[in-house]
Amino acid sequence: MRRIIQILLSSVLILLLVGTVALFSSTTYRPELDRVYLQICWIAAGSCLCGVCSLGDYTWLRRGHLPAWGLGISCLLLVAALVPGIGVVRNGAARWLLFGQPSELAKLGLIIFLADYGSRNQERMNERNTGFLFPVAIIGLVVLLVFVEPDWGTASLIGAVCLAMLAIAGSNLGYLLSVLLMGLELFTMLLLKNPLRLERLMAFLNPEEYRTGVAWQAWQSVLSLGSGGWFGAFLGEGSQKNGFVPEQQTDFVLSLIGEELGFLGTATVVVLFVVLLYCGGRIAWKVADPFGQLLAFGISMLIGLQAFINVGVVTSSLPNKGIALPFVSYGGSNLICMSVCLGLLISVARHGPVLGNETREGWFGVRTKPRVRGPVGSLLR
Repeated sequence: MRRIIQILLSSVLILLLVGTVALFSSTTYRPELDRVYLQICWIAAGSCLCGVCSLGDYTWLRRGHLPAWGLGISCLLLVAALVPGIGVVRNGAARWLLFGQPSELAKLGLIIFLADYGSRNQERMNERNTGFLFPVAIIGLVVLLVFVEPDWGTASLIGAVCLAMLAIAGSNLGYLLSVLLMGLELFTMLLLKNPLRLERLMAFLNPEEYRTGVAWQAWQSVLSLGSGGWFGAFLGEGSQKNGFVPEQQTDFVLSLIGEELGFLGTATVVVLFVVLLYCGGRIAWKVADPFGQLLAFGISMLIGLQAFINVGVVTSSLPNKGIALPFVSYGGSNLICMSVCLGLLISVARHGPVLGNETREGWFGVRTKPRVRGPVGSLLR
C-alpha cells in the first residue's frame, strides 16, 4: 500500500499547487491577493487535519454511536442554514453558516454512516427493510435538506454516491433502480416547474442562443478553454479572467487553467484525478475490512464524481451545477472536507487488513470478514 499512498499524495499535492497558482494568476488587483493568503491558510489547516486522520486508525470512527451522532449533527447544521438569521444567504441560496457550508460535512458524515451501517448488516443488506428502506430514508432526508437550500447539484451528487455505496454493500439492485427512476421523475417534475433552472437547461442544450444571458458563464468558459490552444497563453496572460467568466477561481477554475496552461495543463489535471480515483479504487480493492472497503469506495466515488461533474460543466458537457473542483477550486469548506477524506483514505490504506492476510480482531471484538457481499460488492473480491 505504500506506493499507492505515495502516488495518491503526489497527485493531490500537484493539484493543490496548480489550484494555488491558478488562484494567484486570477488576481487582477492588490486586494484579491487576500484570497491567495486565505487559500494557503485553508491548505495548511486541511493538511493538518489530513495528517491527523491518516495517522490515526480509521476504525475509531465506529466507536459507540459516533457515525449516527456525526450524521445527526450534520442534519442539524443543514437545518440551521435554512433558518433566517442563522444561515447566510448568498445569491438567493441559504447554503452557508458562519464557518462554511454544512453540506460538505453532510457528505462525509453520510458516507461514514453508510459504511458503518453496511458493514454491520452485511448478512441482511439484501432485505427490504434493513438493506433498502431504512438507509434510503436516511439518504433521502439529507438529500432533501440540501435540495431545499437550494443546491440541486450537491443533492444529486450525494444521492448518486450513496446509492452506489448501497449497491456495493449488497442492497437489492431492483429496489435501488426503482428509487433512481422515481428520483429522476421527481427531479424532472420539479425542473419543469422551476423557470430559472428550466432556462438553464435550455441554455445548456442551445448555448449559442443564450450566450448573452443564462449561458454567459458557460459560453465564456468554453471560449477560455479554446483560446488556450495546446500550450496556453502562459501564467497571468489570460484575458477571460477580467470579468468575462464570473467567479472563475471557484467552480470554473479549470477554464482559467485551460487558457493559461493550454490543453496540456487541462489534460494533466484530468489525468491526476484519474490517478487519484485509481488509487482509491485500489485501496478499496485490497482492504479486507468491510467498513474500510465501503469507506474507501465512498470517498473515492465522492472525489471522482465531483471532479467529473465539474469538468463536464466547465466544458459545457453538463448543465451548470455549482460544484467545486476538489483540491483546485478556491474555497475553504470543500478543501477542508476533501482533506479529511484524503486522510481517511490514507488511514484505510495504512491500517486496514490487506486482502490475503490473516484477518485480525476488530475494536469491537468482531473478526473482520473477507469482503463486502452483494451483487456488486462481489466484484471487489
